[in-house]
Amino acid sequence: MERNLSKLMPVMEANTGTLLQPSYQDKQKEDKGFTGAKNLAEREVAYEEAMKCIYEYEQTPLGGFKKKTLGVIFKKELLEDWIKHIDTISTYDAMDIRFGIYTQEFINDTPEPDDHNLDKITVFLFPMFEGKPATIGKPKQDQKVNPFNMGEVYP
Repeated sequence: MERNLSKLMPVMEANTGTLLQPSYQDKQKEDKGFTGAKNLAEREVAYEEAMKCIYEYEQTPLGGFKKKTLGVIFKKELLEDWIKHIDTISTYDAMDIRFGIYTQEFINDTPEPDDHNLDKITVFLFPMFEGKPATIGKPKQDQKVNPFNMGEVYP
């Protein structure tokens, strides 16, 4: 599906033009939630991978960012589907939005590595329960719910 975002975000027209968005069915693999993304598109990512990107962001001094990021766009359908998915596996009462920087390790772990987003700032959406990361199953268990990430980073 082809989508031109210039009407939504005029700043993008000069920088990126038309962006391609694969369908949700292309991203989802049976019993794997959103980890089957075929490219850098919205998906659930491993908790540990996200934390490494967040650490990279936190360790970068102010003014030390290598690339500029103005925003991140998440497709409504995928975000809603992910929220419905975590509703079935966890109890949460808030969403923590954390900044991170895409590292080479993170990019290499994607199904089709693409260095376009390397060193760009992104956001991760973490379900929270009572001020702590939400867990799979009953609250306060060990396995944390994976965050949502991999939207369209622009420019």
